[in-house]
Amino acid sequence: MKKAFYTFATIVGLLALLQTNVQAQAYQKGSKLINVGLGLGAYKVNLLKSLFAEKLTGAHGSIGVGGSFEVGITDQISAGGLFGYSRDSDLEMNFIHIGARGSYHLAEVMKLNNNKIDIYAGAGVGFRIMSAEGATSEDFEGLNKIFIPIHVGGRYYFKDNMAAFTELGTGFAIFQGGISFKL
Repeated sequence: MKKAFYTFATIVGLLALLQTNVQAQAYQKGSKLINVGLGLGAYKVNLLKSLFAEKLTGAHGSIGVGGSFEVGITDQISAGGLFGYSRDSDLEMNFIHIGARGSYHLAEVMKLNNNKIDIYAGAGVGFRIMSAEGATSEDFEGLNKIFIPIHVGGRYYFKDNMAAFTELGTGFAIFQGGISFKL
């Protein structure tokens, strides 16, 4: 987990150095956003009890690292990709989530006149890949599969091109938080 944290910190640091754009609105058509963060409750493995019953003592989950990239299609809609990685050290299992997602930005609907806040909700489609040392792909047959992530979240811009974000959803983690960069 230390390696994942240091990787996350390095990416955030490099992106912060690259920030030069200044934009007035929190979100608008043409916005390009990179989100990087940590997720809690990354993947519950209750459905794996039949495979690893002797190792399970209860519900498992872990801290994950993930991110997404979005491009503003309209003043309300953005689309892009997502990635997430987590590891359950008790089961020595890795979980990778990749996919596409879209968001509807709610500033106009909510009549927000604040250029520092971006509230949004959305959904996507992705693929979950599970692996474990010593396991074969047959051990995970039927578990590596398509998933439909949904999310609701918000960003607070503390700089014109950098924001803190939080999301609740069903992607690679139940709760995510991190930094958003507007390119």
